[in-house]
Amino acid sequence: RTDLPNTGCPAGVSHCSVGVGVHHLGAAAEYFLALLGNASPASDYVLLSREHAYLSLHLLLGAVLLAASIAVGVYSYRQRRSNTAAWLPIVVIAFGVLWDGTIAVARVGGGTLLALESHYTTPQIFVLSGIAICALEVLRRARDGHWHKSQDGVKRAVGPGLIGLGLVLALVVVTSTNVGISDGRADKEKAILSARVAVNLDRLPPSLRACYLDTAIEYGLVPVARVEKMLSGPINDLRSDHLSVFSPAEYRLYRRMGPPVLPLCSARP
Repeated sequence: RTDLPNTGCPAGVSHCSVGVGVHHLGAAAEYFLALLGNASPASDYVLLSREHAYLSLHLLLGAVLLAASIAVGVYSYRQRRSNTAAWLPIVVIAFGVLWDGTIAVARVGGGTLLALESHYTTPQIFVLSGIAICALEVLRRARDGHWHKSQDGVKRAVGPGLIGLGLVLALVVVTSTNVGISDGRADKEKAILSARVAVNLDRLPPSLRACYLDTAIEYGLVPVARVEKMLSGPINDLRSDHLSVFSPAEYRLYRRMGPPVLPLCSARP
């Protein structure tokens, strides 16, 4: 349905479907690499400006993880007869890759930057876990002397490979934690902004209410002409039942703070 106000995809229902991805395979492939690279997530609040200086780095990291996943698949397949657990990393990686694939074909219409949102990082945990499982198995075999002399070249590459994997995992942990903390702070600020608008809506000029609701609560995902009608019902229900920001203590707090100043809305004709 194209009349839904919010489909869960900022690009709208006409751009967020499997059909769009199937008919734009090149864009879907780029989106897929960005998803894989989102093992180290971007900040959601940079995405709202539609600008991100590190997209190329996410694409590069995605390509590296894809190459590593293929290498794990080849290695694990070759070990399938001598190691009953050889299929485990393949299955774990395949789960994450297939998950990314379904996201890519259904969301590519929203643009590649959409792949960098923090809620798309979960599939990459499986991809990284599969690579780490395989790396630990390789390390165990090297320690136990299961390498043939003909594999000395591979054996020499194990050390640098494990160091590289460790650095990637450390990078993911550090950046994910930092993004989580910074986005959490931004979430709190946005929640307070939304609460101040909802509680003080009656203090705003009628001509500015739709813009304030769209900017502070819907963040531009709903056409301004429809946002006031869409949100008035839920807001009135919360107000009449004294729930959420309309509970007595919160209501007094945000009434005391008053409505925020949003220059974007004040500047509109």
